[in-house]
Amino acid sequence: MIFNIENSDVKVEIPALKHYSSDLLSFNINKLEVNYTGNSNPSIPACVQCSHPAKPMPDSYIYYFEVKINSINSTRPSIVIGFTDESFMLNKVIGSSRKSFGLRSDGKLIHTAVQTMDYCPKFTQNDIIGCGIAFISQKIFFTRNGILIGKAFDFTENFPMFASATLSSPQDSVLFNFVGPFGFKLDEVLADEKKVFNNQVQEEKVDCRNIFYLVKEYLEYEGYPDTLQALEEHMDLKKTEPSNSGVISECYKSLDSSCQNCETQGKICNFCTKKIIETVEAKTNIQIPEPRNHYNSISLSSLYLKNTDFLKNPSKNSSEHNTKNLKQRGILRQIIITGNIKEAIKYLTEFFPEMLNDELCMLYLTMQEFIELIKSREIYKALDFGREKLAKFRNYTVYYRKNYDIPISVSHAFGIIAYKNPHESPLAAFLTWAQLDLTADLVNNRIMMRTQRPRSCLERVFKHFLCMENLYQETSFVKIF
Repeated sequence: MIFNIENSDVKVEIPALKHYSSDLLSFNINKLEVNYTGNSNPSIPACVQCSHPAKPMPDSYIYYFEVKINSINSTRPSIVIGFTDESFMLNKVIGSSRKSFGLRSDGKLIHTAVQTMDYCPKFTQNDIIGCGIAFISQKIFFTRNGILIGKAFDFTENFPMFASATLSSPQDSVLFNFVGPFGFKLDEVLADEKKVFNNQVQEEKVDCRNIFYLVKEYLEYEGYPDTLQALEEHMDLKKTEPSNSGVISECYKSLDSSCQNCETQGKICNFCTKKIIETVEAKTNIQIPEPRNHYNSISLSSLYLKNTDFLKNPSKNSSEHNTKNLKQRGILRQIIITGNIKEAIKYLTEFFPEMLNDELCMLYLTMQEFIELIKSREIYKALDFGREKLAKFRNYTVYYRKNYDIPISVSHAFGIIAYKNPHESPLAAFLTWAQLDLTADLVNNRIMMRTQRPRSCLERVFKHFLCMENLYQETSFVKIF
């Protein structure tokens, strides 16, 4: 069932006073104005609370409300304005408990009953007393008739606080304003909060090595052994033995230059690849044939991965198995990027045989092999291949990379075969190098999912960053800070 939520009315509750039956208070119909009606001697205090807890207002990180003093007992301090927690006893005076903070009408701050101090002049009729929370600097402040009095309390505990007022005299009457417009302009407090926020950011100490290890773990996960090695050598995190990767760039003598597989494919075959790795790991100087087609050949420096300190000392989130198969995943990635999908499947069969039963892994490779036939203009072969290999995946989803990864059904992707010039078709992105890189990413991810390895920490950090960015944009907080 599909729900159309665009036209549905979303009920937004406007903050008001919590209404409760009491012989001591009478509430106006708008639930914003309250009068004290008790007549006992001595009088019994009565507290009112806002229906909503204090939360940052839009476009800021501040909560603020104002109370107009309609009338007041001028002979004794009978009104207290401030904040209370949800469990506060409503027959108590604000400030009589550890989780309540108040400004009394005689101008004294009150907290935990015994702690009082002079703060401002006494309240008079028609005064507008404002009270707010600056969440970043963790302080409670008060205003009077549009003028900031200053910081009143610090708070470090994390609990919901509610705007409140205590009345205790028959002359007491107040009017709450929770949504504005307010007599006090918040610009001054916002500017102070911005300074506090910027100072906190500047004072935050970040060990740069944590950044390197985030990148390292990402490279391990995605299967980039060359880049991982280069990162370590550049950062010189630990003393390592000199790299032997330059050895494999010399001309052929140690390898059989007449290898039929290399000759047929025009690129280094799986057998020669293994021999290169074994020889270099044994630190034997070798010479290999110059690749006949540099664009389609495997990058020789990517065939060798030195046992670096990164690999000997994997990060906490890296299992020994994942670090060990990094070399194989790196080679598999390079083979896929050359477009030699048959060779990639052979390599997969040898080092990751369990992946042959992974439908999505085989789908991505099969789709890429189909695309390679299109690129080489072997249309009839591609047609037969599609009928034989891709038909069973027709209801599956694949992706093509065009600035970002776009999902498309296999049946729709197969339509690329109908274009006379597929490079100018809407599906031309399938024919780019970026698509090969995407296929390598998808296959590597399937391998990592098989090992039940969680996504890299760097990816999670980036997702958190995007979520925070979206959150700030939604609340317009970014406009302030």
